[in-house]
Amino acid sequence: MGCNSSVPMGGRKHADPTIYATGTWRDNPDAVTALTKMLGGAKVQILSQQLEARFEAESVLKMLLLNGLAHEHADLLLIGTGRGSCQATVCLKGRLVGATTFASGYPKGKEPNIDDKKMMVNELVKDFPIKAVVVWGAAYFVSQEHNLPVWEDKGALDLHNGFSTTPWQPGNRYKDLQWMTSLEHLPTLVIRNIRMRDGSLWKANWGEMLQADSYIDVGSGKIAEISTRTGEQYQNVAIDGVDNIPQAAQVIMQFPTFIGDDPVTMPHKLEV
Repeated sequence: MGCNSSVPMGGRKHADPTIYATGTWRDNPDAVTALTKMLGGAKVQILSQQLEARFEAESVLKMLLLNGLAHEHADLLLIGTGRGSCQATVCLKGRLVGATTFASGYPKGKEPNIDDKKMMVNELVKDFPIKAVVVWGAAYFVSQEHNLPVWEDKGALDLHNGFSTTPWQPGNRYKDLQWMTSLEHLPTLVIRNIRMRDGSLWKANWGEMLQADSYIDVGSGKIAEISTRTGEQYQNVAIDGVDNIPQAAQVIMQFPTFIGDDPVTMPHKLEV
């Protein structure tokens, strides 16, 4: 499928798809402007790293509470790891406290910066009484590569028994990640997609802050169409979009959310 340099506004059923750029796009505002132009003026907004960390951590905390893996007195370190960046957020007594640190991510085809990730978590562990750790994102796949324990992808996680029950793993089992040395004494859970009690799939996301039913996340290494309620990804296309803006636009223009269709009832087969 070819990609036009722009899309006439009449080509969509509505003019306001919800599109946010994260990761390496933040450092390339000219690329975001170019992408917006190729999408016929459909605005692509940059989501700050601070807001991404806060809202994604809130979605993880909500999932843990629903599944009995945290409670109102939980003291947690919630760590999101992406291709372009990582962020660690503190939860005390079941609430986020606004303490967040940042580090670089897991860039494709390159060695990650281990030192800045150590600093990211060391600062928080030193200052707060953390009792357990939850990690998601790129570190899930790195853990798999090193045969480290991860929770089954799309597995149920409804335990209602607190930290003493598996799937919490001893933190010292994650030595091969190299940057979690200060967390080795803490129960740790590494997750991806979680099957909820109602049968829906949950995934860490920042979409609950949005009014739309679904949104498009333009990230460092992928473009995804995502449910704001659960974080389930209707579509996920691996692409380094900053380096290939026309192809990124082509992918986005095929998403039902962009066209104005329902991504659940009218899924599209992408041509990429």
